[in-house]
Amino acid sequence: MDKMWLLYAVFAAILAGIPSFILKVAAQRKYNSEVFIFFGALASIIILIPTALIRSGVDSINWRMMLVALVVGFFAALGSIFRIHALCYVDTTIYYPLEKLFSPAIVIAFGVTLFSESFTGVEWAGLLLGILVPLLLVTKKESKRQNNLLLGIVLVLVTGAISALVSALGKYVSGNYQDVLWIVTAVSSGVLMGSFLFALQRKGFVKITEHLVQKRTKSFVFLAMARGAANVIAYLCYVYSFVLGGPLVIVHTVYSLYILIPIVLSIIYYKEHWNLQKVSAIGLSFVALFLLQ
Repeated sequence: MDKMWLLYAVFAAILAGIPSFILKVAAQRKYNSEVFIFFGALASIIILIPTALIRSGVDSINWRMMLVALVVGFFAALGSIFRIHALCYVDTTIYYPLEKLFSPAIVIAFGVTLFSESFTGVEWAGLLLGILVPLLLVTKKESKRQNNLLLGIVLVLVTGAISALVSALGKYVSGNYQDVLWIVTAVSSGVLMGSFLFALQRKGFVKITEHLVQKRTKSFVFLAMARGAANVIAYLCYVYSFVLGGPLVIVHTVYSLYILIPIVLSIIYYKEHWNLQKVSAIGLSFVALFLLQ
């Protein structure tokens, strides 16, 4: 029972892989990133608000923590938007490993300094393997295969920092307020508001949605809302792993293994480059997960 948080973290990683691949599809089809994230968040809200009202009610809502969770969602929206842009410039086999090299390093700093977390030697070995795996997935030859490797790496650094901040704030909220449904509802509301504001700032939301009515509306909305629904379930598992006492660094690192799913699917559907070195890195990821148990 004391390891249930790890089980939820693993579930979150598996479920998060699907919406991550959908972001790759959105990038390939050159969908408007802000509006795409908006429709995903809309699907999340449609699912979450009735569920939270029925199961949790409103009497126990911690409005201060809900406000922090709203801020988490705002940053999550920004991170997802930048992630779509990054996937326009580099393959998933480059973006996700690099992002998961940078992000856990920041999370480790947060976990040790802000939450006073400590780890056994075996757990440190698992963490180091999880962080070092991406190094096997990047070679000099990759620069010739990418649309704009330099810009892609810049966006990797930006989204990695945002991802670490979102994880740290999520840990803080779940440590002070245990109603997972309302936490995730507030986060999704922040994503909805953030993506809407970013869309307004960029081109004007009305003009963009009018454009969507004329081009690929059904596939756009379906993919966006399917991603939102899958993301909600994944994030519920992720936050619940914190509520059950999961350490920030380990939960975040386990969750980071979701990158294997979009990488494999992108290789299959978009013929992204792969070789024995990349396959070995995937196997090493599972070794890291085993050590974290």
